Amino acid sequence: MKIKSLLGLSLILLFSGILTCSKATVIFEQGFEEGVFPPSGWLEKGSETLAGEQFDIPEDEDFWNSWFDAALWEFPTYIHSGESAAGIGYYPIFKFLWLISPEYQLNSGASELKYWMWYQSSLPGYFTKFHIMVKEDGSDVWTLVETVLYEETVALYYVEEQVTDLTEFSDKKIKIAFVYERTGAYQLALDDISLESEGGVGISESNEINNFSLFQNYPNPFNPTTTINYSLNSTSQVSLAVFNARGEKVSDLVNGRESKGNHSVFFDGSNLNSGIYFYKLTVNGVSVTKKMVLTK
Repeated sequence: MKIKSLLGLSLILLFSGILTCSKATVIFEQGFEEGVFPPSGWLEKGSETLAGEQFDIPEDEDFWNSWFDAALWEFPTYIHSGESAAGIGYYPIFKFLWLISPEYQLNSGASELKYWMWYQSSLPGYFTKFHIMVKEDGSDVWTLVETVLYEETVALYYVEEQVTDLTEFSDKKIKIAFVYERTGAYQLALDDISLESEGGVGISESNEINNFSLFQNYPNPFNPTTTINYSLNSTSQVSLAVFNARGEKVSDLVNGRESKGNHSVFFDGSNLNSGIYFYKLTVNGVSVTKKMVLTK
């Protein structure tokens, strides 16, 4: 496996942690709420050097020695939101433990990776090291984008949300690897990952100019039913569909002309696995998407 360092990354101006670009959309979100680990389409790998050959994690390996599903009932401090996070145990079996995303297409503008990280100290003077790696479609080269370094103290806490600039890869298909480096430190957890990119159609919280409104489902999280509300300023062609975290459609709720006014749609997730889902409302060709969480 080849590796290179990425120098001279373009800076993005930030305001309250949000991309300043006017059309930032969410490419994917991962909160590790599916009830299976790794999540669908994600891979666990191990290597002895950052640029070395990657190996599969043995199926019978103790979970403390690799990435694992850190459930709320057992590891409550690991979780930033929801019921689960991705955790790393006491002493990984490889020097580097990789958690690799599926491949995603970035839009043409500025792009950001966001995630929350928690770590617990072992001994003062040790460091927790964590790397963000990116591989482009058709390449065998992993690019080192960022290394996060925390000095060990007596504290354990979530650090502030981490933001990594991926604008260098805009308009490309990429995989992202979250790589924990064994340094003698203690534990680490990763939660609430999102990838945002300027351009395209994704999650939007601003829809007033589109003459319709999509509201957050209630209840949320839900098990197994919830209600989705929206309003129309005029009679319109409407579709409302639900997608899983891989972008696969799992339900068509509305498809046709709807009258002006308020509308409520009942959604039953009895036949779906726990996890993050997205509901997408399209009105006269304009789309808005929101996230919801199914917990069982």
